[in-house]
Amino acid sequence: MTRPVSVGRSVPDLIERAAANSSGKAAVITSERTVTYDVLFDRARRIAGALREHGVRPGDIVAVCTRRDPDYVASALAVWFAGGAFMPLDPGLPEARKEYMLTTAGVHVTLAKGDVDPSPSMKLLDVEQAWQHEPLLDPAAVKADDPAFVIYTSGSTGRPKGVVLTHRGLAGTINALLARPVLRARPVGLAVCAQTFDVSVFDMMYTLASGGTVVLADPEERVDPDAIAGLVRDHGVGWVAATPTWMHMLVTLRPDCLRGVLAICAGELLTSTLVSLLLDAGAVVWNAYGPTETTVFTAIHELPEAITGAAPVGRMLAGEIAIIVDDNGEQCPPGEPGMLYIGGCGVGLGYVGTEANSASFIDDPVYGRLYRTGDIISQDETGLMRFIGRDDDQVKVRGFRIELGELESAALEHSRARNSAAWVFDAPVLGPVLTLAVQMDDLDAEAPEATLKRELTDVLAARLPEYMLPGRTVLLGDWPTNPNGKTDKAALRALIDQE
Repeated sequence: MTRPVSVGRSVPDLIERAAANSSGKAAVITSERTVTYDVLFDRARRIAGALREHGVRPGDIVAVCTRRDPDYVASALAVWFAGGAFMPLDPGLPEARKEYMLTTAGVHVTLAKGDVDPSPSMKLLDVEQAWQHEPLLDPAAVKADDPAFVIYTSGSTGRPKGVVLTHRGLAGTINALLARPVLRARPVGLAVCAQTFDVSVFDMMYTLASGGTVVLADPEERVDPDAIAGLVRDHGVGWVAATPTWMHMLVTLRPDCLRGVLAICAGELLTSTLVSLLLDAGAVVWNAYGPTETTVFTAIHELPEAITGAAPVGRMLAGEIAIIVDDNGEQCPPGEPGMLYIGGCGVGLGYVGTEANSASFIDDPVYGRLYRTGDIISQDETGLMRFIGRDDDQVKVRGFRIELGELESAALEHSRARNSAAWVFDAPVLGPVLTLAVQMDDLDAEAPEATLKRELTDVLAARLPEYMLPGRTVLLGDWPTNPNGKTDKAALRALIDQE
């Protein structure tokens, strides 16, 4: 367990201090333009002045609906200068989803560009017109527990949930990582995540707070390994944070561009196969863990050498608390898996509205505000944590209790497995069938599918009891993902279960 510590300066303060020392230095780079710190801040202050004129006051939520470019970065800073919390809103989202997010978050104003189709709830302020405004000379005083940003995540009800995160939480995460020399020594970061993924806030704001340069890849470049390699080469990129799925794409097709780069893997299970590929490419490898509700990252694990099994999720960052409890609510001894509750400076204010807050956010008399992660975790005597599975991924088949995450993790031990997903399919005649889908590299290129299935069965049988072996196994070359690059399990099930 790690006790809370002071988070020091707020993120706007950290960024302003960095800007004061870096006025002529590149702050944001894209393939089309470079914006220096002084230009970025001038634009941010002008947009903030326009926001103030449009009635934005401390605590208001302002949507930023632009492509992730220098104007997006300036707009996010402007919202903070005006005292508000910014909410990333991807212009490419379906209109119904945008409307739902705007309505449930109670968005006051939406910053956008002329190419955005307005939703009924959008009170639009054009970013390019806002540049013409007089700069805001008296930015709002930000308090630690004020809302900083709102990120929408998938909800178990089928509706997305807006998580409200604080300046204290973001400052805590950034300050904890500013103290890590391996990252601090790499001033140029590559931002490849969609703005709907919480990591996109970190890679943008951490880099500016450190006085570094953030290189923004556009949506087309993100999925083009050659374009990514060009950005890394041309701008001296030192680190990138992304999902293991994205890292696997890059290291498979352009391993040369990762030599010396710090690869921070987040958002999915990190396999031993991918760790080996990244290390062989000359990358420095970290595994990062943290639910959105606790502000991006709460634990980090450095991986200097190859491993067996899934990578540990790491030890808690300074300022964060890990409490692991059993089914009776008692704290687990070291090594025993249980439900992870997270406390400390990163815990958010909750969800917009109140519907799900009571079940997820708890005020504990000893540890303060806690978030119930739903993750089953074990932690050893040194504080090192390992992910076991999800409590909502626990199923019963033929009377046996099965953690689907354990089956998925075991499948990834096959040398050609890239992604895996498991679920129970209710077959009309056979009843519940434990189903495993695995994405295989170079499917059909060398070994026939039957051979790969036999190999996979051997891998599983060496690691799992017989009752956990799947009754149906499907191998795939293509793999459905959501806009954040994570497995789209609903699409996967629809693809396979309808066969």
